[in-house]
Parts: sequence; C-alpha cells; structure tokens
Amino acid sequence: MKASIKIVLASSALALGILAPVAFAQDEPPPPPPGYGHGEGFGNPQEGFLNMLTEELSLTQEQQTKIKAVWADEKTAMDALRTSQSADRAAGFSKIKAIIDAHREQIRALLTNEQQALFDAMKPAGHPGPGAGGPPPDQN
Repeated sequence: MKASIKIVLASSALALGILAPVAFAQDEPPPPPPGYGHGEGFGNPQEGFLNMLTEELSLTQEQQTKIKAVWADEKTAMDALRTSQSADRAAGFSKIKAIIDAHREQIRALLTNEQQALFDAMKPAGHPGPGAGGPPPDQN
C-alpha cells in the first residue's frame, strides 16, 4: 500500500511538473484593432488628419500625395532640429513653430480658394483654444 501511494504521489508530481508550464502558458495577445498602429487612426496621427482633411476639404488624390510630401519634408526638418537642439528651449520652440507654420502655408498653397477658406477656419493642430493653458485672465 505504501508503495502504491508513493507511485501515485510520484506520478502526480511528474504530471504536475510536465503540465504546469502548459497550464500557465499565455496565449498570443490579440492583434490590435484595425487602424491602431498600422498607418491610420491613432497609430499614425498624420494619416488620420489626412483622412479628416480629405473629408472636410474634398481633397483630390493629387493633393493628398502632395500633402504627404510636405509632411515628409516637415518631419525631416523636425528631425534635423532635434539632433541640433541647443539648451535654449525658447529658441527651440520658436524654430518648431516656424517649421510648422511654413509647412502649413505649403499645404495651403496646394488648395483651391474654397478649400483654403475651410482650411483657414480649422484650428491648427497643437494650438489650444481660448482658456486652454496659459495664465488666467486679469481679475480686475
């Protein structure tokens, strides 16, 4: 009887040792939803912004292609600025603003007069509206 208990315990321990890693193995995580991190929507803000511009301004395929080229140039300019960044943050911010403004004007130049009017009415990305951040108004 003692031998059979030892055999049962030994085989249980062996089975537990073999099956435990399988029991605790995790499945592959599910793939991200479409558009997340795959070139559109949240994964690529420019693609989402281009989709919004295309819808709001009725952009042609040619305009979309040219806007992507402007953004690629803007990215190159920003990357160059990052690598040459000095300790003067205020100067860095003014350079960033100048790059963004110049490329926004390049995009604007690609649009028709009607599209320009709609584009001008849009708040530029990263520019908060009234009351967002900054000092509070005078309380006099």
